[in-house]
Amino acid sequence: MKPLLLLESAEKYASLDAELLVSEKTIKQSVKKIASKISNSLKDEQPIFVILMNGGLGLYGLLNQYVNIFYEVNYIHPSRYDASINGSELRWLKKPDNSFSNRTLLLIDDVFDKGVTLREAVKECKKSGATKVFTAVLVEKQVANREKTIDVDFTALKLPDKFLIGAGMDYQGMFRNLKDIYALKLD
Repeated sequence: MKPLLLLESAEKYASLDAELLVSEKTIKQSVKKIASKISNSLKDEQPIFVILMNGGLGLYGLLNQYVNIFYEVNYIHPSRYDASINGSELRWLKKPDNSFSNRTLLLIDDVFDKGVTLREAVKECKKSGATKVFTAVLVEKQVANREKTIDVDFTALKLPDKFLIGAGMDYQGMFRNLKDIYALKLD
């Protein structure tokens, strides 16, 4: 178990403890693999990469380095968490727009756990007229008794059902910029 050195200097978070789960090197290797799959699968589509804010920013930043196809970029902003660690009712801060009509989309998010946010994002994008909607996540959590919501098309990592931070994932809006993935130990 490796404590987060960053947390030691921040008074508000000094009592937090986290376990290193995945190194930056492993994250990049895993993202390279799905970037290759995405490139092969969508090479004839001229897709729009749609970032689910704010979580999808980290994965998008990594994918952008390794994907070798041309694409446009846009974003949507569904929210279920705000500063909470438990998801609540989904709110839309920015819904899909009409530029998605008759287009192929790749929705990019950080974590697939219960699947509610991604499922609703796919529905809204189809309502906006998208012809094909693919999904990519950095982490699919191994959630016991998960209801069947949707299948994720491109998953970089499968990890235990723990509260994750780093590589784009946050706790109360912080720690997205950590290069590694940690499991945060919450009481």
